[in-house]
Amino acid sequence: MPRFDGIITPQEWDDATRLNGTFTIHDGGKADGSYPFNLWMGATQDALLLAIKVYNGTPNPFNTPNATWADHVDFFFSMNGTGNLTPPSFDITAATYPGSSFIDRAFWNGHEWETDPDDDGVALKNGQPTGGTWAIAHSDPGTTSFEVYTPRYPAHAIRNGLRLPAGAEFHMAFSYMRQGDIDPGSISPDARGDFRWPHSVFPGDGYNPFGMYHPQEWLTFKMR
Repeated sequence: MPRFDGIITPQEWDDATRLNGTFTIHDGGKADGSYPFNLWMGATQDALLLAIKVYNGTPNPFNTPNATWADHVDFFFSMNGTGNLTPPSFDITAATYPGSSFIDRAFWNGHEWETDPDDDGVALKNGQPTGGTWAIAHSDPGTTSFEVYTPRYPAHAIRNGLRLPAGAEFHMAFSYMRQGDIDPGSISPDARGDFRWPHSVFPGDGYNPFGMYHPQEWLTFKMR
């Protein structure tokens, strides 16, 4: 299993399924552009493993002395067999802030995304997650990388989570967002005056005010 440190080395993911694609942001703002990515997907007996490297070329354009910034990737899962946004579906958000990472997990309750408070990842043990949903993000000049670990089976039966035995089919979509985020004094025009959450959804073009959370097209995968 790869070492989860936010640094993706090809040798760690040699046995994983690989997908290449491009996010395209075109909301008319300063984050417009094409962002190629490499995605890796693997599995252990207990977990689904994901890694994505986004080639973003330039620093987040919303970064100012008054506001911190974030690059987000969302991993959307549809487990209903149809590849649409109905239960059971869920979302893992991973984000990089200067010097830290952030993760959030939500399930689709039929009307909106609801945060799942019961699946927080625990501390690493020798560089490996030991349970729960866990992610780390890392930025280098020109790239941002994310590594994600999530259980193949629900930790709590009441939640709509993954259930991925061998041979299971599921659908996925991905969203990339460049965001000016935290501006406690509300003095930065780049964080508040231009607060558009510019994003792109793959596959397809998911750009609309809430398009990053409502994928219209999905990719199909099958567990080995």
